[in-house]
Amino acid sequence: MLSHPGVVASGVSALRDHQVDLIVSDQSEAYVLESRAAELVDRFVLDADSDRPNVQLRLVSDSHWPFEPGQRVAPAPVVAIDLLESEDERSQRAARELLARA
Repeated sequence: MLSHPGVVASGVSALRDHQVDLIVSDQSEAYVLESRAAELVDRFVLDADSDRPNVQLRLVSDSHWPFEPGQRVAPAPVVAIDLLESEDERSQRAARELLARA
């Protein structure tokens, strides 16, 4: 899903790209063009009512899309903010370390 057009990896999905010392293999997190959300839900059979969600999509209106055309990974400060929103203490610590480097 992260390679789909209009999807920009962030948070736990951008750890490797920003050399963050944290491993999360069972979750995905990304920014998505609002106009492509339904297509992704259908194509990847995403269930908003899942008891154990493992994908977090942050929908952004097409008119306010902040990313460059073809950009695949969010910038470090954005990734850090997304990690800070996690309830996981390890993710929050990794976010603070990433912000210190940014």
